[in-house]
Amino acid sequence: MHSTRQLAFTLTALCFFSSMLITNDVSLITFVPFSILILNMAGLPELMIPVIVLQTIAANLAAWQHPLGIHRTCISTLPLASLPVSLWDTCCH
Repeated sequence: MHSTRQLAFTLTALCFFSSMLITNDVSLITFVPFSILILNMAGLPELMIPVIVLQTIAANLAAWQHPLGIHRTCISTLPLASLPVSLWDTCCH
Protein backbone atom coordinates (compact mmCIF):
# COMPACT_ATOMS: atom_id res chain seq x y z
CA MET A 1 0.00 0.00 0.00
CA HIS A 2 1.17 3.50 -0.75
CA SER A 3 -0.75 5.34 1.96
CA THR A 4 -2.72 4.82 5.13
CA ARG A 5 -5.85 5.94 3.27
CA GLN A 6 -5.41 3.12 0.75
CA LEU A 7 -4.89 0.62 3.55
CA ALA A 8 -8.02 1.77 5.39
CA PHE A 9 -10.02 1.73 2.15
CA THR A 10 -8.83 -1.77 1.24
CA LEU A 11 -9.65 -3.20 4.68
CA THR A 12 -13.08 -1.55 4.58
CA ALA A 13 -13.76 -2.71 1.02
CA LEU A 14 -12.94 -6.30 2.01
CA CYS A 15 -15.69 -6.15 4.61
CA PHE A 16 -18.10 -4.44 2.26
CA PHE A 17 -17.84 -6.90 -0.61
CA SER A 18 -17.57 -10.03 1.52
CA SER A 19 -20.73 -9.15 3.43
CA MET A 20 -22.59 -9.24 0.12
CA LEU A 21 -21.69 -12.90 -0.23
CA ILE A 22 -21.70 -14.00 3.39
CA THR A 23 -23.59 -12.47 6.29
CA ASN A 24 -22.37 -9.19 7.73
CA ASP A 25 -21.56 -10.66 11.14
CA VAL A 26 -19.40 -13.41 9.62
CA SER A 27 -17.65 -10.81 7.51
CA LEU A 28 -16.88 -8.74 10.60
CA ILE A 29 -15.77 -11.76 12.63
CA THR A 30 -13.37 -12.59 9.80
CA PHE A 31 -11.96 -9.19 8.86
CA VAL A 32 -11.83 -7.24 12.14
CA PRO A 33 -9.11 -9.49 13.65
CA PHE A 34 -7.34 -9.45 10.28
CA SER A 35 -7.44 -5.63 10.27
CA ILE A 36 -6.11 -5.45 13.82
CA LEU A 37 -3.23 -7.72 12.82
CA ILE A 38 -2.43 -5.76 9.65
CA LEU A 39 -2.63 -2.36 11.36
CA ASN A 40 -0.36 -3.55 14.18
CA MET A 41 2.14 -4.93 11.66
CA ALA A 42 2.07 -1.63 9.76
CA GLY A 43 2.68 0.32 12.97
CA LEU A 44 -0.68 2.09 12.78
CA PRO A 45 -2.55 1.11 15.96
CA GLU A 46 -4.16 4.57 16.11
CA LEU A 47 -6.21 3.65 13.02
CA MET A 48 -7.80 0.57 14.60
CA ILE A 49 -10.95 2.20 15.97
CA PRO A 50 -11.72 4.31 12.86
CA VAL A 51 -11.14 1.35 10.52
CA ILE A 52 -13.26 -1.03 12.62
CA VAL A 53 -16.08 1.53 12.75
CA LEU A 54 -15.89 1.96 8.96
CA GLN A 55 -15.85 -1.81 8.48
CA THR A 56 -18.96 -2.19 10.64
CA ILE A 57 -20.80 0.48 8.70
CA ALA A 58 -19.68 -0.94 5.35
CA ALA A 59 -20.65 -4.51 6.24
CA ASN A 60 -24.14 -3.47 7.33
CA LEU A 61 -24.70 -1.25 4.29
CA ALA A 62 -23.57 -3.92 1.87
CA ALA A 63 -25.65 -6.60 3.54
CA TRP A 64 -28.77 -4.45 3.15
CA GLN A 65 -27.98 -3.74 -0.52
CA HIS A 66 -27.48 -7.33 -1.61
CA PRO A 67 -30.16 -9.99 -1.23
CA LEU A 68 -27.79 -12.64 0.10
CA GLY A 69 -26.45 -10.57 3.00
CA ILE A 70 -28.84 -9.68 5.82
CA HIS A 71 -31.78 -11.73 4.56
CA ARG A 72 -29.99 -14.98 5.23
CA THR A 73 -29.30 -13.81 8.76
CA CYS A 74 -33.01 -13.12 9.34
CA ILE A 75 -34.08 -16.42 7.83
CA SER A 76 -31.54 -18.54 9.66
CA THR A 77 -31.90 -17.00 13.13
CA LEU A 78 -35.61 -16.30 13.48
CA PRO A 79 -38.17 -19.09 13.91
CA LEU A 80 -40.60 -18.51 11.06
CA ALA A 81 -43.70 -19.92 12.73
CA SER A 82 -43.49 -17.58 15.71
CA LEU A 83 -43.10 -14.36 13.71
CA PRO A 84 -46.05 -12.07 13.16
CA VAL A 85 -46.42 -11.21 9.49
CA SER A 86 -45.59 -7.53 10.02
CA LEU A 87 -42.33 -8.32 11.83
CA TRP A 88 -41.32 -10.77 9.12
CA ASP A 89 -41.98 -8.16 6.44
CA THR A 90 -40.03 -5.51 8.34
CA CYS A 91 -37.03 -7.73 8.95
CA CYS A 92 -36.65 -9.67 5.75
CA HIS A 93 -38.29 -7.89 2.84
